[in-house]
Amino acid sequence: MNIIRPKLPVDVQVKLENILAVSYPWEMEKMISKLELVLEEMQREAWLKGLKEGKEKGRL
Repeated sequence: MNIIRPKLPVDVQVKLENILAVSYPWEMEKMISKLELVLEEMQREAWLKGLKEGKEKGRL
């Protein structure tokens, strides 16, 4: 929720929090934690690819 929530309008954020509080919040937190890890890994891979390309083109 920490990833998606800031990008949502405030009223939608409140609705989302209410829904999650009533439903299975521990499962949602687990899913979000996994999503955060995947996004971090994707960002790391993109950074490494850019670094490699920069080195190959002599820019680094």
